Amino acid sequence: SPSAAATEKPEQDRGLLLELTRTFAKAPKYAPDSIRTDRELVIRIVREHREGWRLVRHITPELRADKEVLLATVKGSAMGWRALLFAAAELREDRDLGTEAIRRNAAALELLAPSLRQDSELV
Repeated sequence: SPSAAATEKPEQDRGLLLELTRTFAKAPKYAPDSIRTDRELVIRIVREHREGWRLVRHITPELRADKEVLLATVKGSAMGWRALLFAAAELREDRDLGTEAIRRNAAALELLAPSLRQDSELV
């Protein structure tokens, strides 16, 4: 029926996007808006792909301010802490996110807000 086909199409499109994520993790500036704006898909990319953290530069400002997206990115790969370069300013002040990033690589300290860089418990 036409309604069944209409409900399948978004899932088919999403399936295709998932297939393309490996490419977009490596070349994120070419990712279509349908990836850049899809929170669940972004989280999946940053968790599953070594270069997925690069996508954060190209996602919407709302997603760059989403703590769960950034935590998934930091935890997703050895280089995930670098996504702090593109995180919203308020997330660079977030103690939980900062702690996780520093735990993975001490160089992340330089990307945090000055108030966290001066925090003796984090340093």
